Parts: sequence; C-alpha cells; structure tokens
Amino acid sequence: MPLRNKEKIKKEAVYSYGLVFSQLLILALMAMKSQLSVIDLSFTGLGLFISVWSAWHLRRQLTVLPEPVRGKSLIQSGPYKIVRHPIYFAILIWGLGKLASKPSVETTALYLLLFGILILKIRHEESLLLKYYSEYKEYKTKTASLIPFLI
Repeated sequence: MPLRNKEKIKKEAVYSYGLVFSQLLILALMAMKSQLSVIDLSFTGLGLFISVWSAWHLRRQLTVLPEPVRGKSLIQSGPYKIVRHPIYFAILIWGLGKLASKPSVETTALYLLLFGILILKIRHEESLLLKYYSEYKEYKTKTASLIPFLI
C-alpha cells in the first residue's frame, strides 16, 4: 500500500475517533446536567427503543466508528427505511430529553454542539458509504438523512 494511502487511512481513523470521542463527551456532560423527570425518562425510553431497533437491523454491521463494514450489503429495512441514520436520530431524541428536563443556555449549547458533531459524522460516513455501495446514491434520494420526513 502506498505511503499516501496509509497516511490518509490514519487521518481518517483519527478523525473518526475524534468525532466519536467528542460525541461521547457531550453526551456525558448533558447527562450530568440533566434532572431525572418524566419528560427525560420518556425521551430516553424512545431514544433507547429506536437505538435497539436500529442496532437489531444492523446486527453484525454495527460499529462504533462512522464507517461501513466492507463486504456487507446496504441496510434499507426497518428504521433505515425511514431515516438513513436512525441511531443518530435516537441520540438527538435522548439529548432533547436532557435539554427539556433542565433547560439552560449551557445545555442548549451542548445540544447544538452534539447536533453539529452528528452532522459531521453523517458527512464523513456518507462519503464512505457512497464509495462502498453503488445503491447508496439512490437510497439518499428517497430517504431522509437524520430527522424522518424532514432532513
């Protein structure tokens, strides 16, 4: 493998790990700032349900890093029929519960930062998905990216 490719792969891995670390840090900060409430528990439950449903459809293709698993087919069933990134959507729902349970400027800023990190992860992941799956371009045209029926 040429040195350029190795360097590019390393940079992509560092970028991927950085996005995941940033997301987890924000989620932890939001959890520490929230108050346990019916609203929080409701959003957490909904987010957990969507995450588990999504993970079940991915099965062995589920990875921590925002990168596709090579040699596997593109999942377009279950929640992936409604939105291309249902786990990220579930994270936003969870975060919304944290924000609603204890609204503040700080929690709002963290939520917006989380949203931005997820957008970066989506862009990175989709650039890779377009390379690996020829049908991804068509899938993009008929399925919302992050929020069902909107974006």
